[in-house]
Amino acid sequence: MYYTNCYWGVLKEEKFESKFKEIWSEITYKNEQSGYDHNGILEQDSSIYKQLFSNNIDGIPESVKLLLSWWGGFHGKIAIERLFESENGQEVYFDFLNAINSNDYLITTKKFKINLIYDKPLLVDTTSISSHFILPIEEIFMNRNKIAYSLLKNLQRST
Repeated sequence: MYYTNCYWGVLKEEKFESKFKEIWSEITYKNEQSGYDHNGILEQDSSIYKQLFSNNIDGIPESVKLLLSWWGGFHGKIAIERLFESENGQEVYFDFLNAINSNDYLITTKKFKINLIYDKPLLVDTTSISSHFILPIEEIFMNRNKIAYSLLKNLQRST
């Protein structure tokens, strides 16, 4: 089946960008503060995401269906699980630990969280707050050797 978003009622480009940035900030802050769980996010916070659409009734459920057709199914879930079971996924953590140890960096927090996102954000910067990092999946494969030091640099800026 072919999907098109032309009938979804997504906000016009300039309004969409500013609203998306607001929502991104709100969600990343919530995620860092409370360990925001992505499961059920579209139902729990539907009022937040509805702000990206005009009053089109069909747009929101259709976009959710499209998203969940991959990420809510077996194939999407197993792809993410396998990513971190792979050599590259696990090595990100080991590289980060080695970078901390080799720089004799004093860590004041015992917990680090790395959230993966599907693609590089186009409208916002990749967010890193304190010990919470948001990382595009592509970075694990294309720039793995740079990730640890980027995370460490961000951690040093935030403490």
